[in-house]
Amino acid sequence: MIDHFFDADLAPIALVINTRTGLYFDASQVQRARSAIQRRMAGRRLTSGAAYARLLETEPEALKELILELTVGETYFFREGLQLDFIRSTILPEIRARLGAEHSVRAWSAACSTGEEAYTLAWILREAGALGAGRVLGTDLNPESLRRAGEARYSAWSLRGGEAGENEARKFLDPVGDRFVVNPSLRKAVDWRQMNLATERHPMGTPGFDLILCRNVLIYFDPATIRRVAGLLYSSLADDGWLVIGPSDPLLGEFAPFDVVLDHAGVFYRKRTPTVYVSTNPLASLPPTPPAPRAPLPAHRISDPGRPPALAPLEALSAAKAAYSSGAFTRAADLLEPLGDRADASALRVQAIAKTSVERAERACSESVKRHPMDGPLHYLHSTLLLALGRDAGALVALRKVLYLDPTLAIAHHLMGSLARKNNDPAGARRGFTNARAICLALPRDTVLPLGDGALAGELADAAAAALAELSGGQP
Repeated sequence: MIDHFFDADLAPIALVINTRTGLYFDASQVQRARSAIQRRMAGRRLTSGAAYARLLETEPEALKELILELTVGETYFFREGLQLDFIRSTILPEIRARLGAEHSVRAWSAACSTGEEAYTLAWILREAGALGAGRVLGTDLNPESLRRAGEARYSAWSLRGGEAGENEARKFLDPVGDRFVVNPSLRKAVDWRQMNLATERHPMGTPGFDLILCRNVLIYFDPATIRRVAGLLYSSLADDGWLVIGPSDPLLGEFAPFDVVLDHAGVFYRKRTPTVYVSTNPLASLPPTPPAPRAPLPAHRISDPGRPPALAPLEALSAAKAAYSSGAFTRAADLLEPLGDRADASALRVQAIAKTSVERAERACSESVKRHPMDGPLHYLHSTLLLALGRDAGALVALRKVLYLDPTLAIAHHLMGSLARKNNDPAGARRGFTNARAICLALPRDTVLPLGDGALAGELADAAAAALAELSGGQP
C-alpha cells in the first residue's frame, strides 16, 4: 500500500504525491515526508489532510511547493568517485572504440538536483575529448533546483566529496567571494529541463543517449514506478549505451532487459542482449594478492605420505566436510582444492583456510568469485573476509553483488547497515537495518536465516529494531 506508513489523515496526501510524482516513502523516510507535509499544510492554514489532498489535486502551485519541500537533493561535485573512475576507464573508451574517436558522447544526467553531477559529467567528457560539439542534458523534477543549476553558483558545501574531487572541481570553478562559479565554457556545455521521471516519456522526444546517470533517486519510488522509470531509461539509451545508477538504488535487472555488468565499482547496465558477466576491468582499488608460484607436481606426488589420495568429487567433498568438522582444516582445504569448479566446495575450502589465515582465505575467495561470479554465498563470504581485514570499501562492493544476486538475504542487508553505521552513513545504516527487519518480520521467528550461521529471523529482526532505535536516538 502507498499509504501504510501514514496515519489516516495524511494517507490521501501520500496517495496524491505518489500518483502525480511517483515519490514513495519507506519507513526510514516517512518522518521527513510527514514533517514536510505538515509544514506546507500550516503554510496553507489547513488542518485537514483530506482538504489538503483536494488542494494538491486542483492547484498546481500547491503541488509544486510541496514537491520543493520533499525533493531537496543530496549532491556534490565528483560524488561516488569509483563510479566516475569506471566511466573514465571503461565506459568512455568502450564508446569511443565502438563509435570512433570523433564521436560526441550524448549524455543525460537525470534527477540532477542542483547540477553538480551534470557539470561533473560534462567536465569528465571534455577532459576525455568525448564531449566534442555535444552537450550534456540535466533534468530534475524540482524547478528551484534547476534554477540554481543554471545559475551555477555553489558554496564550499558542494566540494565536500574529498580532496581529490575538490581539486578536480576547482579546475572549472572560479572563486567569487565566498562562492564558486562554474566557468562559462563549461556552463555552455549543459542544457537544463524540468522533467518528471515518473510520468514523462523521453527527455528529448527520441532515444539515443550513449550514457545516462540516474543516481540516488530510484530509492524514492515504489516498485511500479521503478518499473516505469527503468523502461524509460532503457528506451532512452542508444544501442549498447550505458546506464549508471546510485549504489543504494534498487537493482533494475528484473524491470528491463538490461545487460548487467558487475565491477568492483558497482553494478552498471547496458542496452544489449540480457546476460550477466563480470567486468574484466582491473580491480585497481582492490588488487588481489596473487598466490605464490607453485612448481608443477610430479606424477608420483599423488601418493606421497601425508597427501590426501585422489578421490571422486562427491567422495572428496564428503571427506572434506568430515575433516572440517573434526578440526583438520588443512586436510579439508587440500581435499577441496581440485574441486574449484564447484561453488560449494570453493566456499568450504575458503572457510577451512580462514581457520588458519584470513589473508590467505581472502585471496582464495577472490579467485573463487572469479570462477563463480553468480554465487551469492561466495560473495557474502568474501565480504566478511574483507571486513575482517579492515577493507571496508571492498566489503561494500561484495555486499552489493550479494544483494544483486538475492535481494531477500536479510543477513546481507543487516551487514550492509552495520557497515554504513561504522562509516558514519546514517541513511545507509537505516536502509540496511530497515530492509533486514522487514524481511525477517515476514518470516516465522524461528526460521533459520540463509548465510546466518544459525541466526533466527526473530533474533535478527530484534537486532535490527534495536539498531534503528539507536540511530533514532532512542534505546533498544
